This record gives sequence, C-alpha cells and structure tokens, in this order.
Amino acid sequence: MPLIKNTELVKPIAKEWLANGLNGTKAVQKIRPYKTYKGANVEAVRLFKTDAMKQAIADILEEQGLSDEYVVNKLKRNINQTKNYSASNTGIETVLKLKGHLKDSGSTHNTLSIHATPDNIDVIITQTLALLQGLKGSDTPTPPSE
Repeated sequence: MPLIKNTELVKPIAKEWLANGLNGTKAVQKIRPYKTYKGANVEAVRLFKTDAMKQAIADILEEQGLSDEYVVNKLKRNINQTKNYSASNTGIETVLKLKGHLKDSGSTHNTLSIHATPDNIDVIITQTLALLQGLKGSDTPTPPSE
C-alpha cells in the first residue's frame, strides 16, 4: 500500500506516536484502523523517515512547551546542580533527538557531553547548536535570548 499522501494525517499520527510510547505501528493503526499490523508497520517505517513527520513531531513538542529555549534553560539549570541531574539530561537528550537535533542511528550510541560553567554556558550553547545544525545540514539557529 502506498505511503500516506494526505499530509493532514501526519500530525495526528505524530501525536499518537508521542502519546503511545513512540510506537509507530500502533500510531498508524490508531489513525488508520483498517491497516493490518504488517501494513501499518511498513507505512510507519517509511512515514517516520519523512521531513513532514520530523517537522510534525518538532511542532508538537513546541506546542507542548518543549521549545529550544526551554531545553537551553534546563541545561543551564543542570550546570549549576551538583547532583540528581542525570535524569534531566536524559530527558533533554530525548527531546533533542525527537526534534532532530541529535541523530539516533539505531545500533550505535550517540552521546553529547557538554563541559560548561555558569560563566561560559551561553558560548557553549551557541557553539553546540551551531555544531548540531551543521551536522544536520541546515541553517544555524539563533540561540534563545534571556
């Protein structure tokens, strides 16, 4: 069966994917219940590689308050903490991956280590965003202002 041609279905599938624990097959089946498991799986694999789906996921995260500015503020907060920031950093890494700032290449593990202090955090964030966008192949974003 062909890939979804109706772009109006992309955002509902993306929302369902985020709501159900990131299961693309179940998301497609929820929005298109007539799909078999195998058909939904094939469609999900193809659909989640598209720019339209990646943008829909990023848009939904923004709508839910997970903006780049929010993530930057959490990184700044974590730099000042002395303990209990590992879970927060894992969450930040997940948001960065979902928004397309970090590539999740499957079997290999991607890490992002930032060594910053409150004095140099703005420079480090600007450099890191530029590096990530360079790897992604798009324009360098403007870091959020405080």
